[in-house]
Amino acid sequence: MEIEKRTIPLSDSRDSLDSSRRFVAGITTKSRLELDFFNLYGWLLQYVEGKKVLDAACGSGLGSFLLAHKAQEVFGIDISEEAVKYASERYRLSNLKFIRDDILTYKLPVGHFDVVVSAMTIEQLEAGDHPKFLSILAGSLRPGGLLFIVTPNKQVASPGIKSPSFHWNKKELYRKELERLFIKSGFTPIKWFGRRRVPFFMANRVFKRTFNLIQKISGWNHGFYSTRESPAVKPINFFWQPKDFVAVARKSG
Repeated sequence: MEIEKRTIPLSDSRDSLDSSRRFVAGITTKSRLELDFFNLYGWLLQYVEGKKVLDAACGSGLGSFLLAHKAQEVFGIDISEEAVKYASERYRLSNLKFIRDDILTYKLPVGHFDVVVSAMTIEQLEAGDHPKFLSILAGSLRPGGLLFIVTPNKQVASPGIKSPSFHWNKKELYRKELERLFIKSGFTPIKWFGRRRVPFFMANRVFKRTFNLIQKISGWNHGFYSTRESPAVKPINFFWQPKDFVAVARKSG
């Protein structure tokens, strides 16, 4: 595929490799994030073999690099100049390309990709840009292509809180909100997975606030909402709520 060349605005000056906005091997020191990252991309490999893949907001490029070992081609795009420079210098394969651009304005090839991966991205966009973002991804997929969206589950991550606690996040979503966005943007949700699952009663807003208050007073972080459960991607149901959704949707038509 040809890469469009154009001038784009500078990315946020706070958005550096060590800003905690994205996982960067060797720079991000939290082992929890490392486990989440490698479990996710290892799980995704089964879906990309021989496929044309778009990694939307590819960050430092390691995920794209891992997928490229199975995929026919991988195209990674990210708005961070530093991240894309880092990716281009460190992760090189003949079927792997990176570009620094804003995916909300970049002209992706229509109907080109078989699989689109977007990990921990939609929640960092303004709520008004969510439909546009998903519609752009839909336009880049062939009919029947698969979209993998990884995003915090608001019911566990920030229930009843207007502003997410993680400063890069602007709008976290409940499952019903994400389902409506999928359908509005030309997708059919087909499977729901998640990671860092907690029992359903712990996703209750009152329970979580009370539990967090107890942790704050006691000074002991029990890790129930972060490190307690396995980082492995697992199916979700009524009895378990994940900290992060791994949602699979198919392009309609």
